[in-house]
Amino acid sequence: MSKLTLELITSADAYQPQHSIELGLVNHVHNRIETFVYLDDIKPSAVALDYFESTELDSKYNIFIADRSHQIPANSLRKVDLRGGYEKFAGSSYSSSYSEILVTHQVFIDEFNKQRPLFYKHVLPEDTVSVNLEIVQYGSLVTTDTGYVLDLDAGSIYTNYQNFFDQETGTYKLYFLTSTSSAGVQTRELLNPVPTVQEATWEDIDLDTGELYIDRAVYTREKNTSGYTFYFSQANTWWVRQQLSSLVRVRPPAGRKSDEPWYLRVTNGDITTIANGSVKRYWIPEYMTQPYQPSFPYVFSAYNKMLFVADRVLSATRGSLAIDPEDSRHLTVYIYDFEGNLLKVWTTNSGLVGSRFSNEDVFYEGEKILCWDNSSGLIVFTESLLPSWQFYAEYSYAADDFELTSLNLNPVQMENILDKSVIVYVVPNADSADHGLQFLLVEADGRISYTSQSLGFSYPNLQLLNEDESYNSGTIIGKRYISAVEEEDTFINLYTAGYENSFGYLILAEINVLDRSRVSDAQIYDVRSPGQTLQLTAEVLAHNPRALQSYYGYGEDGQAVPLNNVVIIQPPLTLLHDYNGNLDEASVRALATKFLVAGTYPIFDWNYPWSEVTCDVGTASRVNLSLTWEGPAYTYRVYRKTGDETAWALLYETTESSRTPVLYTDDSVSTGDAVYYEARLFLDNIEYPAPYYTSVRVR
Repeated sequence: MSKLTLELITSADAYQPQHSIELGLVNHVHNRIETFVYLDDIKPSAVALDYFESTELDSKYNIFIADRSHQIPANSLRKVDLRGGYEKFAGSSYSSSYSEILVTHQVFIDEFNKQRPLFYKHVLPEDTVSVNLEIVQYGSLVTTDTGYVLDLDAGSIYTNYQNFFDQETGTYKLYFLTSTSSAGVQTRELLNPVPTVQEATWEDIDLDTGELYIDRAVYTREKNTSGYTFYFSQANTWWVRQQLSSLVRVRPPAGRKSDEPWYLRVTNGDITTIANGSVKRYWIPEYMTQPYQPSFPYVFSAYNKMLFVADRVLSATRGSLAIDPEDSRHLTVYIYDFEGNLLKVWTTNSGLVGSRFSNEDVFYEGEKILCWDNSSGLIVFTESLLPSWQFYAEYSYAADDFELTSLNLNPVQMENILDKSVIVYVVPNADSADHGLQFLLVEADGRISYTSQSLGFSYPNLQLLNEDESYNSGTIIGKRYISAVEEEDTFINLYTAGYENSFGYLILAEINVLDRSRVSDAQIYDVRSPGQTLQLTAEVLAHNPRALQSYYGYGEDGQAVPLNNVVIIQPPLTLLHDYNGNLDEASVRALATKFLVAGTYPIFDWNYPWSEVTCDVGTASRVNLSLTWEGPAYTYRVYRKTGDETAWALLYETTESSRTPVLYTDDSVSTGDAVYYEARLFLDNIEYPAPYYTSVRVR
């Protein structure tokens, strides 16, 4: 890391260094690479060029998931939607075909005088006597007094509000609670919602009687022949909403970037229904084989990428975090500079605070992590963060899905995945020791080249070889996954639900990893020839608005960022209609300010070629002009007007190929005249404006 050493000199008479401090230097604005040097060997200082005229690999955009989970009607999203937003019933038990529900007994009256159930609560600090709810959005803060119910006796606030952050647009909406105790102590927390009524744990059971405590609203559940039965600790009026996690569905990978594995996730659903003429249970038994730590259902996950949200806010790439220091589920955040040097390690684990991290000259720091929202994965800190830093974290999350780590869809890490389709399916009635989740790789010609399904307790081997290495006559390798013609010997016909077979496999998704690079987006420049420069057009900017931040947009020094939230933007004048471009000024301003932080004031300084003009009065009635030479292709035009004239008149033009100043003598002036001159450059049928004019009084 670069460092700046400052010394404080306390003696004016002699140089006696008394104190010194070191300040780390971080570049906030970097020049983009505009020049490439091609070498026969790779130098240690070489920079790897990963992308050219393409967007960076991102699993959200490079993976296409065609959802086929509705093949079993009971597993259809539409069926959940048809049940409505929620159901209302009175009693102490409830039956459902789904394994996951949200339930509440708390309601509020909305502005239309309608009852609205509140499915989430936030547990307040002890001895809270008053609460303010504030919303932070786009950098502004407002207070709201609606949309929630405050129950100080229960120590909770009930609401449906949810924090959120959109990485693509940078928008966020955060809810903060300021709680005041009877002693006047205030605590500010990010809304951390949990279900209003939760599934019972051992802490909710009276160990003397074995019954649930009736003063707590909790529930237990039992598997039945058609789904689940939920038993509540109290007889009450309840509102119930089905959870999509009850279905067996594919989720996108938690990993997003090219240096992370892209593992598909499958929700821990449990559906029992009739398929292909018999009762079948579709579930993921391997969900229970995950390395839960410190206890079920929590999984410890190390070194996860974190996303910058705002000055003191980061976001995890997954939700359902389970940070709870009191239960030894800690959060540790690692902060690196843009060069990859470790700067700080912040943790909620007080046992680590003050100790050295590994062999680094970095120590664990506490009291830097202020609060968090487990459901959204948003975390708030007590100190400011820089967008140029890199953030990673270790934390536990509540696993409601299974991560298919045997299948990595990252094309950087898995060769030839771009040439294949991936078919993910569930084998019904899987034994608890089996893998209910399986997948196929299908080549471009539609034939299966790989299957994960080996011999199980409840399903056959579909691989090429048997366990004794002999040929497996029942293999599906080489067969077609599906056929558009009358071909019966396909995987779809032989094994899947809805076709005439006894297996009834459920196809969850058909997946392709997309190559989103487009040859039409690439522009070719012969960098071996002098004068070859990038021409910014509307099409170029539409595909890559940040081209304005290159040498050709902001200039050779990058983007200038003065104080007071002002930025200077220097787009080329050739973008405008009047100068052979195809954009108007309003469009350029919109594109150039698209990625600026809210509250920043842009100043536009249009960039174009111009020649500096100087003049002096020679002998009587003569003015000598000198124009700086800007290149051999330009035509230099000199314009003149006198103090009595309002319009500029062309006085002289020439094309110079030498690298010397362009000289001209104006001898058509009179003694005592006030004369004004300006120079304009002309190239490719474009006359560029003069940035200034110069004046002289003739002797």
